[in-house]
Order: sequence, then C-alpha cells, then structure tokens
Amino acid sequence: MKAAVVKAWGEPPEYTDFTEPSPSDGMAVATVEASALTNLTRGLVSGNHYASKEIHLPAIAGVDGVARLADGRRVYTGAIAPYGMMAERALINADAATPLPDGIDPVTAAAVPNPGLSAWKSLDYAASARALPR
Repeated sequence: MKAAVVKAWGEPPEYTDFTEPSPSDGMAVATVEASALTNLTRGLVSGNHYASKEIHLPAIAGVDGVARLADGRRVYTGAIAPYGMMAERALINADAATPLPDGIDPVTAAAVPNPGLSAWKSLDYAASARALPR
C-alpha cells in the first residue's frame, strides 16, 4: 500500500510503499479516509516529541483521523504504530474508535477533535469556565 513513511527523524515523510497491516490481538485493519495534520504529528515526525523515542522507524506518519471499518462504519480513531493514518490503510483498535454520523465530511471530522479538545480542556480545567446561571 502507499503511505507517508518516516525513514529518518527530522526528514519529511516519503510517499512510498509500506507493508500492509494485518489484524491481530483485537486490532482491525481500516481504510483511511482522512488524517489529521496536527502539531503532535509534526512533533513525532521530527523526532522532537518525547513519544518519538517509542516509535521504531520506518513508520507511517499520522496519529489520528477518519477510517472505514470492514463492516462499512466510519469512525474517528487513532492508529497503532508503525501504521499511522497517512496511508491507504491503518491498524486500529475498533473498540476504542468513535462512530461518526452519516454525512459528515471526513476531512472536517479528522481536523476538529485535536483543536476542539484542546480548547475545551483549557476552558474547563485551566480557566475553570462554567455556564452562567440563567
């Protein structure tokens, strides 16, 4: 399959062939529809993120995104390394995936969770923001 493969830290991923994932230990292979491009993904690919040391190269870039399961359901999910989301298919934990409603654009669904949750956590925890009484 084709994928954005990281072969060396700090180098851009290379669009090339990569071994197909195989389902195992409760993990499923899903067809990727969209991958989020976040600061986390950029940090991991550069080798500058603390979690980069846990990834063995070569690996596929992309932490999370939208994928279609074999039964046709579309989900927002994270990928299991070395199979990142910037590929035709990814290895995922289908039980931990979030179902998506019909009709939602996969690019939008992939892009919203990271900044949305970051904003919500900042307001909820750091700022202790609460709804105004009515």
